[in-house]
Amino acid sequence: MSDDELREWQAQWHDHAHGDAARTHARAMRENRRHRALAIAEYTMLIALLLGSLVFAAWRDEVALWWGTTAIWILGVPALVFAWWNRRGLWGSVGASVREHLALSLQRSRRGLRALRVGYVLLAASTLAVLAIALVLEDGAPGARMSMLGVLVIVVIAHLAVMLAMQVRLRRRVRVLESLMREAGDAAV
Repeated sequence: MSDDELREWQAQWHDHAHGDAARTHARAMRENRRHRALAIAEYTMLIALLLGSLVFAAWRDEVALWWGTTAIWILGVPALVFAWWNRRGLWGSVGASVREHLALSLQRSRRGLRALRVGYVLLAASTLAVLAIALVLEDGAPGARMSMLGVLVIVVIAHLAVMLAMQVRLRRRVRVLESLMREAGDAAV
């Protein structure tokens, strides 16, 4: 659900119009498509990373690459399992009422925050793994270790910036959705 759609729902709710059923259904369908597309993209990219690292390590057959591949698999497989586990029960709201769709959107947002918390842990673990690999790097071009560490710093800073922006946005969305649910008289929030 985009921020514009969230504001539209909020205005719609405050107007006590509870919305045109066709518009509400279309909005729910867009959110479901977006949720599925993001999940499929996440699973596809993670599986491609796992398999790609394995193929690349086998092709180059260097000890450092095998260590990197091992680190990717040690971090990637639990991440894939967590992503699947975290999305259980969030797949669709076709035919749901506005209140049920709000509850599902709230649950998706809360699970997104949980995924970000795990993402911070995985970012720290992967950073430590890359640091360890860079520190034991024995051969290669002069300055390879420093360039690897420089790229690591840039990637970690960019990743943190994106994750913090996502966290701020999801927290705002959770507050708005909780407010809408309270206004709807749902005591389960």
